[in-house]
Amino acid sequence: MNYPPPPVRRRPLLSICVPTWNRAAILDQSIASLVAQKEFHSPEVELVISDNASTDHTAAVAQKYAEYKNIHYHRNEKNNLARNFVTVMSAAHGLYRKLSNDYLIYNAGSIEYLLRVVKENMDEKPVLLFFNGNADIDKQQKRIINDFNEFVRVTNYFISWMGVFGIWDNELGAVVNMYDSSVYREFIEKYDEIKDALLRQEWDKAIIPPTLKPALRNCYEHSAVILQLYAKKSVGVIDNKFLVGSVHVERTYNYASNYWQVFFIDMMNLFHPLVEQRLLSDETFAYVKRKLLFGHILSYTTNCYVGGLTGVGPINPDEMMRYIKQAYGNEKYYYLFRFKLPISIFLRKHKQMIKPIIEIPVKLLCCLIPVRRYRKQIRSHLFAIVDKVKKFISY
Repeated sequence: MNYPPPPVRRRPLLSICVPTWNRAAILDQSIASLVAQKEFHSPEVELVISDNASTDHTAAVAQKYAEYKNIHYHRNEKNNLARNFVTVMSAAHGLYRKLSNDYLIYNAGSIEYLLRVVKENMDEKPVLLFFNGNADIDKQQKRIINDFNEFVRVTNYFISWMGVFGIWDNELGAVVNMYDSSVYREFIEKYDEIKDALLRQEWDKAIIPPTLKPALRNCYEHSAVILQLYAKKSVGVIDNKFLVGSVHVERTYNYASNYWQVFFIDMMNLFHPLVEQRLLSDETFAYVKRKLLFGHILSYTTNCYVGGLTGVGPINPDEMMRYIKQAYGNEKYYYLFRFKLPISIFLRKHKQMIKPIIEIPVKLLCCLIPVRRYRKQIRSHLFAIVDKVKKFISY
C-alpha cells in the first residue's frame, strides 16, 4: 500500500528573531503585541526567541505562548553575550530574518507591512533595513539607495541599533562568525566577574582589562556585516516607517564608564577602515561624526548633568566634557555644541515647568480665534514652530 507523502512544511517568509536576557515581563508585552495581529497567525511568519540563560521567569513566559506553533523558544546553557544574535538568527527558518529587541512593541498592522515589503524585495534581495523613523530621510518614507556614501549618510550612527539588522537566508554565512574571536571568548569568561562587581556597585573592580577592550568592538559586528553586504550588493532599501514602540527599560549596570569607548571610539572605528578602503569619503565620515555628537552624545551628556540616567553608577560630566573636547575641540561646530548643551540641560531640568508656559498661551490664543477651523490651523502652526526649536536644540 502506498501512503501519501507527508505534507511539506511551508517555509516562513519572515522570521522575527528576539535575543533576550532577564526581561521576562517586558518580553511578554512584546510577544503579546505580535500575537494580537491576525497576520502573525499565518505560515508566512515565525517568532524565534533565544534566551541567554535568564535567571528570571523568561521560560515561563515562553511556555505561556506554547500553543502558537510559529513561536520557537531556545535557551542557552550559559550567557554568551552578543553571540546570542548569531544563535537566534541561525535557529530561524525564514527567507528574511529580522533581529528585534525584546522591549519592542509592534504597532497594529506592522506585520502586514513587513510581509509586504519582504515580498516586494524577495527576488532581488537588496540590503533591506527597517529604521522606524530614525534614518536620515523623511519619516514614513522608503528609499532605494545605490551609492555607498548616501547609504552611510542616511543610516549614520543608527546603523548600530540591533533592531535595524536583518538579512536574507542566503546571507547567514556572513553572520555565523560574528563574535567568534579569541579575545571575545576570553571576554565572555571574564563577564560574570565584571557583572557581579557592577551589581555590587564596586566600580573599581568592574573595569574591563585593556587586553579585553577590543572585544567591545564586537558590539558593532552586526553593523559591519550590513556595511560589508552593501559594499558587495551596491543596492539597499531603507524603510523609515514607524513600526514599533518600546517599553522603558531600567538600566541595572554601569556601562557609562565604557561609554566613550563604545559609543565614540568603537563607532568611529567602524567607519575608519571604509575611508582607508576609499569606499567612504572624508566628507561622509565627518558628517557621521557630527551627527553622532548632536544626535546622541548631546542627549547623553545632558543626562550626565541632570542625573537622568536611572540605575547606573556615578558619572562625572566634567570627564565627559574632556572626552568631547579631545575628540571635537578642533571642529568648527564644537562651540555650537557648547552653546546648545546648557539650553538642553535647562529644558531637561525644567521641562514640567516649561511645557505649560508654552501650551497655555497657545490655547488662549486659539480661544480668541472665532472660527474653530482656524483655531486648529493656528495651533498646528504654533506647535510646529515649537518642534523646530526642539529639533534645533537636539541636533
